Amino acid sequence: MKASIRKTTRLLFIYLISILIAIATLFPIYWLFVVSARTKVEVFAGPKLIQTTFYAENYTRPFLHDIFGRYLLNSLIIGFRDQATFSFGRSPTAWHHRQYSSFLFFSFSPVWVSGIPGLA
Repeated sequence: MKASIRKTTRLLFIYLISILIAIATLFPIYWLFVVSARTKVEVFAGPKLIQTTFYAENYTRPFLHDIFGRYLLNSLIIGFRDQATFSFGRSPTAWHHRQYSSFLFFSFSPVWVSGIPGLA
């Protein structure tokens, strides 16, 4: 009987510690979304754990009015270019070495280098 009580107490302690670690890990993510859905006035008014209003303009304004949309598009272009470079480097065609080296050259060289005659 004492062994089962000891085992139950040990499991309860492990679960309690696991729950506390999960809360400590997930709370900053929750706080990020709570604060991001507030207006500027609500953010500086003081901390509230429960959000009662939702300010959707904080999510739409960066894509529509600010330059963040351009940065996101640039990141997507770079990501697709890197995937293309990897796939062309692994393709077993006769010309894949030249194509792979040209992708690498234009990936690591600045834009102004392509304007120099003889390098482009």
